[in-house]
Amino acid sequence: MQIIRKLHTYAALLTFANFTIYGLVGLTAAFVPRWRETAVSTRPFTRPRGESDRRTAERVCDLLGLSLATPIQSAVMQHDFAGRLLLDFWHANGRHKVTVLEPEGQIRIERQPNSFWAYLGTLHTTTGAFHSGDWRMQVWADYNEFAMWCFVAMIVTGSVLWFTSRDGRTRAPTRRVHRYLALVCLPFLLMYAISAVQMAHRRWLPVRGRTGVLYALDRIHQSHSLWLVAAGLLMLGATGLCLWFQNRQQRRTGGILLLATLALTVALVVSMRLP
Repeated sequence: MQIIRKLHTYAALLTFANFTIYGLVGLTAAFVPRWRETAVSTRPFTRPRGESDRRTAERVCDLLGLSLATPIQSAVMQHDFAGRLLLDFWHANGRHKVTVLEPEGQIRIERQPNSFWAYLGTLHTTTGAFHSGDWRMQVWADYNEFAMWCFVAMIVTGSVLWFTSRDGRTRAPTRRVHRYLALVCLPFLLMYAISAVQMAHRRWLPVRGRTGVLYALDRIHQSHSLWLVAAGLLMLGATGLCLWFQNRQQRRTGGILLLATLALTVALVVSMRLP
């Protein structure tokens, strides 16, 4: 049991920042608007005759500093009824809808920024299956993929510990809260884990129609009605952190893991948010 307990603890410490983001996203999604008001502006831009739509899209992307929107997908490039090139860039910080005005030598930019919480929501859903042209987003995607599988591991190891440990007899309030809160949240955490893997790797677990179990789990996961479960996830993280700190044998190793991953997360989240 000691090995399982260590696996549970270290998996939690390695991905504490991710689960904090998961909980905050679920908690705020029900109450905080996703978008801010649209800002419209223009910038000088010359499109050479005969330049391909993709090359134009790449130059506009570079001009506006939208590395998080790369690689550019075919759906980004469209045309309006007047034949003008429309570029619809979606990225973690929001949306840039660009109209190329060739006769005027300009581009018209409609910028719809994400709120900070919506930004975190995008990071929450980005896993290793996502291939970004920005190395920061790719590092985050791979790390978030790792966190997803750690989440699965914690559910398994936590369940084993719950049913084989005698911690339920302890009078320590923090341990009792952590233990019974985990039991109450377990069905929802299982649902989150299954649907998260399905959404990250749709080819592994394809959704067939709108009547299957996977489709139902996917809809529930993306709904904004389970904010209490998100609050429970944050409480599990807080009580788990307290329990780890009370174990002096694991403080040094766990502290190094926690601080290193927190530093990585803050560096990535802040740098990608900055203009």
